[in-house]
Amino acid sequence: MTYAKMLEARWDRWTACGRQAKRFLGDQAGTSFIITALAFPVVLGFAGLGIDAAMWYADKRQNQSIADNAAVAGTVALSRDPGLSLSDLEIVVRGAAADNGFVHGSQGAVTVNSPPTAGPNAGTAGFVEVVVAQTARTYFSTMIVDQPFTMRARAVGGISTFGEHCVVGLDETADRAVEFIGTADVTSACGIASNSSSDEAIYIGGNATLTAQPLQAYGDIKQSGSATVTHHAPPQPLSERVPDPYAGILDELQADPACAGTKQPQKLNSSDSPVSPGRYCGGIKITGGNVDFLPGTYILDNGGFTMTGGNVSGDGVTFILTAMDAKDLGSFNLTGGAIDQRAPADEFEGEYPGMLFIQDPFVPDLETTSNLPKNKLTGGSSMSLDGALYFPKTDVEFRGGASGSVNCTLIVARRVSFAGNSHLENDADACLQAGLDTGVQQSRVRIME
Repeated sequence: MTYAKMLEARWDRWTACGRQAKRFLGDQAGTSFIITALAFPVVLGFAGLGIDAAMWYADKRQNQSIADNAAVAGTVALSRDPGLSLSDLEIVVRGAAADNGFVHGSQGAVTVNSPPTAGPNAGTAGFVEVVVAQTARTYFSTMIVDQPFTMRARAVGGISTFGEHCVVGLDETADRAVEFIGTADVTSACGIASNSSSDEAIYIGGNATLTAQPLQAYGDIKQSGSATVTHHAPPQPLSERVPDPYAGILDELQADPACAGTKQPQKLNSSDSPVSPGRYCGGIKITGGNVDFLPGTYILDNGGFTMTGGNVSGDGVTFILTAMDAKDLGSFNLTGGAIDQRAPADEFEGEYPGMLFIQDPFVPDLETTSNLPKNKLTGGSSMSLDGALYFPKTDVEFRGGASGSVNCTLIVARRVSFAGNSHLENDADACLQAGLDTGVQQSRVRIME
């Protein structure tokens, strides 16, 4: 074969290959299959990303709920023990997270900061910051998400105050630590609180009528019979206990051994008025007449304050009930007459601003003595008591026709009971005038961030 013939043969082969390539490139048969085959991994990747994203969203919401619950648990623990160490707080918070299905260390990390390290409450004591961190699951999206990433949920718990309480039952176990029965009629511009863990920590029964803002109990609140309750804020059962606001009002026993053994109270009437502050061994008893108490502190030692008639007044007065032994402790017993008394408005008027009656908590054997005297406001009494009645170890009972004008009577006692035709109405302006501008703060543990 000549060289020319060989070139011609090669040219023909190249031409044939070119025609075949042209036909291949111009042939549209099977194009969709090829494009689908090339695009399928991308489509599958985005479909997997969508599935994983849905799981990430669900995990994020679940972890946020876990962080919220753990922050509340930590804040409750810290409110009950302000000296709780960070390590102990971590145990509480991580335990709460585990109870909700998130175990620190195996499923991720639960970080606890108190005070918080970020946000508007950074550096504020009493707040608990919880961060729940978990590596995101990438079952189907690894073609697109090639690096693992961490999801975080954050919550900050704190205690907010939203008003004041006017009646507080301090007993932590008693049934009906605060009760309203019979035809009791109580209207309070502030709240009613019970520290009892009972299912009837606050009880409203019979035909009682109660208006309060709001009701708060460590245990539960029960309403029965024809009782009616009016409130602008929802009742708060299973809440935090209310700290005793006057736990430090006295720092030592107020009794004088010289008064021990005194059996008879000092009887007062119009001829004794005005009455001066001081110590009254055996207490005070008023059966009639017009008796005015001068401003100051009256220590009723080995006795109480008893009134069966007459008219009593006093502006800027505080009465302290004390004794050398619990069995000799007196009570506030009002069964007749009319009384109009106001506590000192400030330190210039008296030693104990806002305090009208104080039961000395340092009296020996108070915790072990049974049948301690009850403080009773009964009968047809007409009362105007502006100030705090503080009886931490004994009970206060409103009975019968005891009635009160619109004023500010703040009651903090072991138990508080309203019955019969008792009536009490509190007013915010009267509280200011009585030196009770900062009463017993209502508080609630809540998520702040």
